[in-house]
Amino acid sequence: MLGVLKTGDLAKELNKMDAFLICYDIQLDQSKGTNYHKVMEYLSTGKVIISNNITTYSGYPGLIRMTAERTDNKMLPELFRETIKNLEKWNADDLVDQRKSFARNNTYQKQIERIDNYIMDLLKSHSYQSNKTLTPES
Repeated sequence: MLGVLKTGDLAKELNKMDAFLICYDIQLDQSKGTNYHKVMEYLSTGKVIISNNITTYSGYPGLIRMTAERTDNKMLPELFRETIKNLEKWNADDLVDQRKSFARNNTYQKQIERIDNYIMDLLKSHSYQSNKTLTPES
């Protein structure tokens, strides 16, 4: 155990990991297994994540090795064993690149830009609708 680390030291240590484990009891978890901010940090390393079911990532099967069952972690130990036994497979270059790319494309800055673009598109659409001139029917 390393104890409390400075941010830079923590980032270095995270990059040394072979795999990450997220194990929450959905019944007790305050976010009910919908999303965890630590996932993006883990994805940015490219290393495999073994986890309980996280609904936000259920549509991205290559990113996270997670249990299929939403409210039951009974299969998590076996999923962990199988993943650790086959780390080379789950940390293959193409999967590492896929995870890193996903993290790079979903930073807070990228999300703010998406929201900004969405709002600008709405404003443009609203402005266009307001400026339409009515023409008499023939």
